[in-house]
Amino acid sequence: MGIVNKEHLYFDVLSRTDKSLMLRSLADATVKARNKHISKIAIKQDVANELISSLNNIRIKSNGSYGKTIGTGRYIGTLKQFDSQYTPGLEFGVWKSTISFELTALAEELQKQTISPQEYISIVMFNYIQIIDNKIISVLKECVLCAFTNANQYLNVNDIYTNNTLVNQEYLTSCSKNKIKKIKESCRLLFNVLSETIYFTKISNNKIQYNGDVSKKDELINAIDSTMISTLTVDVLTDLSEQKFYAEYITRTTKDLIDYFSKHYSINIASNVVALNNFQETLFVSENITLEEDKTMPSIPVIQYKYQGRTHKTDFIERIKRQSTIGKAAEKIVYEHEVERIRKIDPNRIDEVKWESNINGDGAGYDIKSIDIDSSGFITDKYIEVKATTRGKDTPIEVTRNEVGCSKHFGNEYIVYRLYDFKPSDDKLKYYTIIGDLTTITNATLEPTSYRLFL
Repeated sequence: MGIVNKEHLYFDVLSRTDKSLMLRSLADATVKARNKHISKIAIKQDVANELISSLNNIRIKSNGSYGKTIGTGRYIGTLKQFDSQYTPGLEFGVWKSTISFELTALAEELQKQTISPQEYISIVMFNYIQIIDNKIISVLKECVLCAFTNANQYLNVNDIYTNNTLVNQEYLTSCSKNKIKKIKESCRLLFNVLSETIYFTKISNNKIQYNGDVSKKDELINAIDSTMISTLTVDVLTDLSEQKFYAEYITRTTKDLIDYFSKHYSINIASNVVALNNFQETLFVSENITLEEDKTMPSIPVIQYKYQGRTHKTDFIERIKRQSTIGKAAEKIVYEHEVERIRKIDPNRIDEVKWESNINGDGAGYDIKSIDIDSSGFITDKYIEVKATTRGKDTPIEVTRNEVGCSKHFGNEYIVYRLYDFKPSDDKLKYYTIIGDLTTITNATLEPTSYRLFL
């Protein structure tokens, strides 16, 4: 399924009340289906058939929340019926691939019952992100913060629906009644999912309460912030659009997650879950960096794309961690460079330099808001987008549609700082700048690297 960019929270509506137990039954049915074949490869119909007994087995062992069972009901294993069960498996990372129906490492532990359904869905929601209005959003983080604006840390469906970060309220004014209904259904689904995690306790069918004190909330938010992807690039969006990479990301177990769970819930996830490439790499940044501007522009040849049918294997988690970590390190360096530049001109104006992406997240189309002051004291705004690469000066620059639009809007007030041969541990870093509308830069070409198909 992967991730998409929308103006609002989005889930496909599921048919079952107990989402965590449904995920467990899907994992169980997948193993049974795969074990029936020597090749250990199953097809969709195989899993659909095995889901009948898996659902009944869970119904016998455990009832769902508030006494509701998760039994098969009229489910008889048709593909049409299975589609409504198949969706949560995609959205919550049960399968690496739906070609062979291979389970993710976390789903394997769920099926073996070394972790509980509640623990499984809590881990997924810790990592769970959506791209809303060109910003990467931690859905759990927003809901926890929202709960703390209410008395007794209660949260209901309307709190989610009226949260402007999760649902663009301006966008709602242009939506049809049917569209609004679907968005509200997504908010209800998220509410139901949160009620089955360790983070919230269900008070009633319309109210859940944050399960912990303020200090626990702060630790949770900090843990999420330190591990989630924060920089939206074309590569990030492309990778997360693929089911394999998306599932790998939301089912990972980072060190911060393990530490938080172990401290507050006595769950030793480290010994339960096999996870690769999940620990954030520490990036050492020199304390005495100087930026040296390179006045010469690179000459980057435009290479005509030609389909060659080659395949390659990407270490997604490792690459995406490096992109995000290096990107933030470069932004920090440029931000401090701007603060120091303004301090030398007028110390009273350093507060006008703001690290926008660090304060409000990505999506504005620029990373840093600064100012320029000429010799007569005239002030103009300066909108800085930071692009860093560990490669050489002649490496092409990845830009988003939003950044191109921002450059058109601000014109010569928009500046791209391109840091190259980037090593944060170095004392001296080189950069060049590109000023103005990116579509009109002399001797520059914008080449599309991905497309959105409308039918």
